[in-house]
Amino acid sequence: MIRPTKVDFKELLSLEKKYPWSRPASCYKCGGRIWGHGYVWRFFEQAPKGCWVKCYYCPDCGCVVTMRPVGYWPRYFHSLENIRQALSCRLAQGRWPPGVKRQTGGHWLRALAAQVMKFLGLAIKIFPAGFEKLINKKWVPVSRSKKGVMILQVC
Repeated sequence: MIRPTKVDFKELLSLEKKYPWSRPASCYKCGGRIWGHGYVWRFFEQAPKGCWVKCYYCPDCGCVVTMRPVGYWPRYFHSLENIRQALSCRLAQGRWPPGVKRQTGGHWLRALAAQVMKFLGLAIKIFPAGFEKLINKKWVPVSRSKKGVMILQVC
């Protein structure tokens, strides 16, 4: 399970594993006790060379909770806001903004179109209306998953 939490990237990059992660009070799945479970190496736009992210383990149900900075979807290097800005720039100006690869942006745009068609139908404009509506429904709008990917709430 991935759990979004507020993170100061400057402090995270300088302190590495000593960063003071907010410890969950209990397991999000079963409500049981929770233990520290080490760290995993993850890449984010604000930490392109990677950083250590804290994991917790519930011995009662076996759930592993991985902390993740707020604003980053599971399996995405770019933040929600930068994806939104890139799509907006592409649809308004006809080109991707500097720093966004054409292939990556095209992936987002095609996935967004597919998600809007699948979950919202033809009656809605793909961006920004479809994008925002999918976010409000707690879906990752640029996911290529056939089932869709749910967004987790911040505690």
